[in-house]
Amino acid sequence: MLYRLQADHSLRPLEGPGALVYLVCSIERIRELDLPFVFSDGHGLQAITRWYDDLERLDALDWKAIHTTDWRSTEDPDLTRRKQAEFLVHRFLPWDALLGIACYDAVVASDVERRLAEMPERTTAVRVRPDWYYDV
Repeated sequence: MLYRLQADHSLRPLEGPGALVYLVCSIERIRELDLPFVFSDGHGLQAITRWYDDLERLDALDWKAIHTTDWRSTEDPDLTRRKQAEFLVHRFLPWDALLGIACYDAVVASDVERRLAEMPERTTAVRVRPDWYYDV
């Protein structure tokens, strides 16, 4: 989804990639909080995609496809679908489930930190991670 938001001119934020931030969580944290979840082995709207609610099935995901930065599927027409695997928490993700917030640049990180300072009960690490964004 991030690639599409950055690459599709009709969806791209006018502010550029800096307008998008990652809210970082982990499967371990979801498990600790006993939150209901599902995950897929590919794009959720594709008929061949399978859904799971058992972490023992994480091996069903194509981790190589998920981690690749190349979306082209010349030799593997199903690569794009598998890359778009999803992990979804049902209804609500509590703030304390977050491990951090990743931002495109220091300007956005400063703005996020300023906003978090207005909520003293919210202590969340903010990091600059331009390498998590697509160069489009």
